[in-house]
Amino acid sequence: KNCEFEGKYPFWHNENAVIENCIFREGARAAIWYTKSMKMIDSIIEAPKMFRDIDGLFLKNVTFSDAKETLWYCQNLDIHDIKVKNGDYIFMHSSNIKIDKFELDGNYSFQYCKNVEIHNATINSKDAFWNTENVTVYDSVINSEYFAWHSKNLRLVNCKVSGLQPLCYCDDLVMENCTMGEVCNLCFEYSTIKA
Repeated sequence: KNCEFEGKYPFWHNENAVIENCIFREGARAAIWYTKSMKMIDSIIEAPKMFRDIDGLFLKNVTFSDAKETLWYCQNLDIHDIKVKNGDYIFMHSSNIKIDKFELDGNYSFQYCKNVEIHNATINSKDAFWNTENVTVYDSVINSEYFAWHSKNLRLVNCKVSGLQPLCYCDDLVMENCTMGEVCNLCFEYSTIKA
């Protein structure tokens, strides 16, 4: 509790760690890898490459100012009230993710993810959700060029989608009570869709 981290790798190969009201400075890059059952609450992360190969992660009220290459190869994630800046390639190859109240600015998010449920999000991310499988997004705003290409079983409920050429090459896409922005040209190419 109430700690500041400036060096690399402080939490590698840990289990059942709890971090509360802490700051990870820019120098604390790659701080938390290969860990099981971790909780982080009310904290600030300024360093990239945070959280790699984690099994069982609870995040609440955490702010990321430079989230490049964060949350790779993670599973069983429970995430609430998160704000992310510079989040390029966030969530790469991760699975079994539940998110509520999420703000993201960063490209190439959620690539190759499986079994994801997202509520109340604003996602600004070019090439978001590429090659994903079994993803459901509720009550969210998604601004993404080339959104969700090559996805399987993507379901969007009460969402607004904007950006050039979204939702192409999708298998079994479902859209319920969604709206498309004015710049959604060339959407649904080679997709199977139920709307």
